[in-house]
Amino acid sequence: MTGGGASPFGRGMADVTRGNAPSCGTSEPDKRRLRSASQMQCPRQGNTAGVAQTRLAERRTMEVIVRKLFVGIPLLIALIAIGAIQALAHDQRKAVHQVVVPQEDRFTPFAVTIQAGDSVRWVNNDTDDHTVVSDDAFNTAGHQGTNQLLASGRAIVLRFNHPGTFVYYCRFHAHLDSANQPVAPGPEGGIQDANGNFGTPMSGVVTVLPHGGD
Repeated sequence: MTGGGASPFGRGMADVTRGNAPSCGTSEPDKRRLRSASQMQCPRQGNTAGVAQTRLAERRTMEVIVRKLFVGIPLLIALIAIGAIQALAHDQRKAVHQVVVPQEDRFTPFAVTIQAGDSVRWVNNDTDDHTVVSDDAFNTAGHQGTNQLLASGRAIVLRFNHPGTFVYYCRFHAHLDSANQPVAPGPEGGIQDANGNFGTPMSGVVTVLPHGGD
């Protein structure tokens, strides 16, 4: 063809000849904008993935904790129950020894030997009231200052947790001499022999041995 203007085909070939790539419909400024947008989106995508991984790790951690609780709580309850049963069985093995006041002014038996943790129960079968008073000058097993009324038909109990001796008397039917020894008679008398003499004070002694001792 002849004419004054160059054809588009001719311009394209000229561009190829000069080493310029022909345009494919996207200008250079548009390409730069696309690259910038892509670079801005990549960090956000990375942050989103990191948050998702963190949440997944937290959820797995909570699942592990919950599983451990489901296992640990029943085990703890079982251990507490076993301990309570053992403690109850241990307490049930503790003995209770009995001292009786018959229908006369005396404690029988006079001497009782027990182990630490055992108890002594005084029972008054007499028609008169009596008392259990500690002789603290000789007591090493505790219960210093004891002064309990043992009314007719009633009982009292003391538990002894420490080894030693517990000397006691009835303050109605004995008193302490200058050496802190229970002697008769008391304010209301004491044990009389066939001749009416007060020879024996109404008293007793508890010997407490260490637990498991002989």
